[in-house]
Amino acid sequence: MQKLVNRLAFIFLIVSSYADSLPPNHAGRMKAGTDLFKKTIRPTLIENCLKCHGDEKVRSGLDISTRELLLEGGETEAAINLEKPEKSYLLSLIRHEEEPEMPPKKAKLPDSIVADFQKWIALGAPYDKPLLEKKGAQSTAMQVTQSDRDFWSFKSLEDPKPPVISHSQIKNDLDHFTFSKLAEQNLSPNPQASDSVRIRRAYLSVIGLPPSPQQLKDALSKPHTELIDELLASPHYGERWARHWLDAARFAESHGF
Repeated sequence: MQKLVNRLAFIFLIVSSYADSLPPNHAGRMKAGTDLFKKTIRPTLIENCLKCHGDEKVRSGLDISTRELLLEGGETEAAINLEKPEKSYLLSLIRHEEEPEMPPKKAKLPDSIVADFQKWIALGAPYDKPLLEKKGAQSTAMQVTQSDRDFWSFKSLEDPKPPVISHSQIKNDLDHFTFSKLAEQNLSPNPQASDSVRIRRAYLSVIGLPPSPQQLKDALSKPHTELIDELLASPHYGERWARHWLDAARFAESHGF
């Protein structure tokens, strides 16, 4: 009997400690958060987020299909911050303050929806039920879907037949495709460029510098392929593309970002 009394006292102590740790009006906050989840948050997550974060795949290790998995966060950091809701990583992504901006390849969510997300997190980010019922452990693993396989770079190479189209500027099979698309849009190509214009374009495209009058005069007397070979062998070609890749890598001679 004494063991039972001791056990009940221990349980009462644990429950009391847990109750003391709850914020004021916890039940009311949970109800308000759940109502907001049903009205705004759930539809937004299902439409814009669930496909890549819990359904077909789990990108960046973030699964939002249940509240528990959302609180676990992803590979980088916690998705939401219940102590400082306004500092939540999820909010910075949907506000387009950090990359990758969410939802991807879509317009920014309306400000009213973003405000609802912050309010929902401040209310404890409650779910009324999971967004997706898991059917097994493998459901959270990264899956290769049919849409992934349909991505252009994963498709087998084809040898399509050039469309039949007639134009005086067509010189090769590739031109047939280009001029066919122009015709679909009722567009006309620019007139044929003069030799001096083509040489200037070549200089600017390959080395980023215009030709001098003497270089232009010399280039007019040589085959176009020979000119391109000379430009590709120029140190200016390396300088031009080194700058491009340094910019892409965000290189900077500084001690800051």
